[in-house]
Amino acid sequence: MEDILIVTDNSLAHYTIEAALRNVHHPAGLIALLGVLAMFGAASYLARQYQFVLLVVDADFRKHYGSALTEMSAIIKNYSGHTSLYLLFEDDYDASFSSWLPHSKRIFQKIANQDKLEKVVQEIIRLESGT
Repeated sequence: MEDILIVTDNSLAHYTIEAALRNVHHPAGLIALLGVLAMFGAASYLARQYQFVLLVVDADFRKHYGSALTEMSAIIKNYSGHTSLYLLFEDDYDASFSSWLPHSKRIFQKIANQDKLEKVVQEIIRLESGT
């Protein structure tokens, strides 16, 4: 498996996802972290460096980035043109993110607990490995 990019502002989600990735299937590869705000400044060529990108939409996402959802939609479209993009929602999916759906390989909801998150990571690894 190639390198993976996790985009999140939630350090607990990052730690849990990275641990699950390393436990499941990715012990030696690079697992990079990028904050959501940094994603705005990163050109889409960054996505080419990774086999897939996990974008974590935490409970405070709309509060922090609600005014930039249109810009974020363009970024997501560009990223998805270069790699697989998965959307992980801490809570339920919100319809305000509907423009992102055509550009994501899959969405996962209610990932807040560790057991659910580990199952999500296993499913993503399965999808990416084609098994």
